[in-house]
Amino acid sequence: KSVSDEMRIQQAKFLLRASQSDEARERLAELTKSRSVADRARFMLAETYFNDGDETRALDYFRQISQKHDSATWLKARFFIGEILFKRGEYEDAAREFSRIAFADTRDDSVYEKALYRAALCFIKTKKQREAETFRAKLKEAFPHSKYLPELQ
Repeated sequence: KSVSDEMRIQQAKFLLRASQSDEARERLAELTKSRSVADRARFMLAETYFNDGDETRALDYFRQISQKHDSATWLKARFFIGEILFKRGEYEDAAREFSRIAFADTRDDSVYEKALYRAALCFIKTKKQREAETFRAKLKEAFPHSKYLPELQ
């Protein structure tokens, strides 16, 4: 069953590359019940909705994934939740999401770096300078040559 589900995930990826979002979503929706690939299927569904501008559905799927801390996609789902909230101008909630990433796990340097940057930006937007400076300092310490540092000066 898991080999079959893995093949169906790959078929959905192919359909997405071929710009056949609706067909890909149908296959992915079926896979959300699979034990072996459910989180990846939900994440891919969330990404398709995010890319199509349907933030509400994307947020729903990303939140489903973000409830499982052991999921391989947990960090990225949290990051996308923060991005959607940031885009909506919900800076306090976005800061909370980015802060969770910054304090939870640093396995993915790319996500970690962006989360530190976005957290600092959120705190600047909410006029919380001390918190913004804390995240700017963390960014500078972890990534001294980050392309985001000049934007936070």
